[in-house]
Amino acid sequence: MKKNLVSIIILALLVVNVILTSVMLFSVTGTMKKTSALIDGISMALSLELGEDTEMAVEAESVPMENIAVYKLAEEMTIPLATGADGKDHFCQLSVSLSMNTKADGYKDYGATVSEKEDLIKGEIVSVV
Repeated sequence: MKKNLVSIIILALLVVNVILTSVMLFSVTGTMKKTSALIDGISMALSLELGEDTEMAVEAESVPMENIAVYKLAEEMTIPLATGADGKDHFCQLSVSLSMNTKADGYKDYGATVSEKEDLIKGEIVSVV
């Protein structure tokens, strides 16, 4: 009778162990998925590359020097920045030059008219800075 009672207690503990293990598995899996989504969101915001097939990965192509046309914006740009901790206004002064691949498909369409689009280029630079 004692062996039978010990076997029943062991079986009951085994069932409780399986139930608690499954509860722990499902609770950890949900938390792990949420943590993974949070880390993915933060890494995309910081533009970190986590693998080869991420959307943010950009391959830079090597262009020979003879195929590069350089367009320098006519004047330096002065961009106002946020007011500093000292209460003074701060500015960023920069000059911009664009390097374009003369053998690219879009160069024939846009390369000659870059000077006409200078205001659009400056606006994009200001939005980035």
